[in-house]
Amino acid sequence: MRDTVPAESETEITVEEPEGQNGSVCHDDHHISQIEETETSDTTTLIVDNNIRTQEDATSKPDVPKPCCPGLGLFYAFCSCFFFSSASLCVKLISRDNPMSPLEITLFRHIITGLCLLPAMIYLKVPILARPGQRMILTLRGLFGASALCFSYYAVQHMPLADASVVIFSSPIFTGIFGRICLKERYGLFDILLTFVTFAGVVLIARPAFLFGGDAASYGTTEHLLATGSAFLTAMLSALAFIVMRKSSAGLGIHYLVQIMFLSIVGTIGTVIVLAITRGFTLPPCGIDRYFLIAVGLGGLVGQIFMTKSFLYEKAHAIAVVRTMDIVFAFVFQYLFLNHTPTWLSVGGAILVASGTVGLAVKKWYVSSKADSKVNR
Repeated sequence: MRDTVPAESETEITVEEPEGQNGSVCHDDHHISQIEETETSDTTTLIVDNNIRTQEDATSKPDVPKPCCPGLGLFYAFCSCFFFSSASLCVKLISRDNPMSPLEITLFRHIITGLCLLPAMIYLKVPILARPGQRMILTLRGLFGASALCFSYYAVQHMPLADASVVIFSSPIFTGIFGRICLKERYGLFDILLTFVTFAGVVLIARPAFLFGGDAASYGTTEHLLATGSAFLTAMLSALAFIVMRKSSAGLGIHYLVQIMFLSIVGTIGTVIVLAITRGFTLPPCGIDRYFLIAVGLGGLVGQIFMTKSFLYEKAHAIAVVRTMDIVFAFVFQYLFLNHTPTWLSVGGAILVASGTVGLAVKKWYVSSKADSKVNR
């Protein structure tokens, strides 16, 4: 959320810009910076760190709407966790004995999303295909996001729901790594430590046979390792999608409905092409599976809307902490609906991965607090 300070002096206006913050999110996140904006008729005098400089034609950005009640952004983030986890549960429930192809589930998800968004975008007069200067970045983000979605469905189908959710939840760590590589953002010793903690949690969940040996639960088998690798790829691709959006987020002002619609369009086209090449498309069997498939699309859409809206009202590090509820919901759903009791190694891995994410959020909070304290001096 951005604070706007009106001009109160005709002679001199003091503005300090806090340092940028590195946020990290799943599926569909924004980077929102805090600035103080003022306008004058011709020339604005800016004082930063006691050095006076002149900047002509200082411009201001649209105000971000204020929440109607405290904690609204965190509540939106909590709701998004519930709907995302519910969608993953429905993927797990679809034809458990003979699961559908992840590509087919991805296709239905994108079609349902597009059909639901189209009337709202027409009513709100939002450009469905975005503006010409925004399409390239949205296409690239759509490719990463759609690929991540497909890999995540494969992981959910072939490994315990909670384990898949935990590995996918490691995406904030990859956001930091790719931010360092692509955006030259700072990546210090504390970040490296959190990365090792997260990877240790993933190893406890994957349980490769050369470290843990096989067991009755099929951990360490080829299928389980492939599923873990798919969840790992999901985390990496989600991080890349966020990096792409963050690199070009300043000044683009892309409406959140446009972002979700473009993901749906790119995902639909991509999955249709792959299914046509592989000739693997089949309709889901009649019965409850089709209702689960609809629930996957609706749950994913509502989760994306809540997550995107949450970033309008709350900072990224606070949302990252709330997102640990993804793991909690996954364990609860797995126990209640799938009759699968998690092992202690899975719980330990989940704690390590969640600790890495929470540690990253605490670091962002500390950096943000220091920046705010400098501004208020």
